[in-house]
Amino acid sequence: MLECMKQDGFLAKLHEKWYGAPPDAGSSLTTVFPGYGPPGLPGFEDTPHTPHCN
Repeated sequence: MLECMKQDGFLAKLHEKWYGAPPDAGSSLTTVFPGYGPPGLPGFEDTPHTPHCN
């Protein structure tokens, strides 16, 4: 799940590996948004949930 990869830092490490710098603070690579989908885009649902990471 993408939310789990954001929480454990995997996406940030991948970004740094390929782009040579960490992602910007608060970027979509490090931020778990409340609800489902990115806020402000069609299909966004603001129902709160907790990711279930293994």
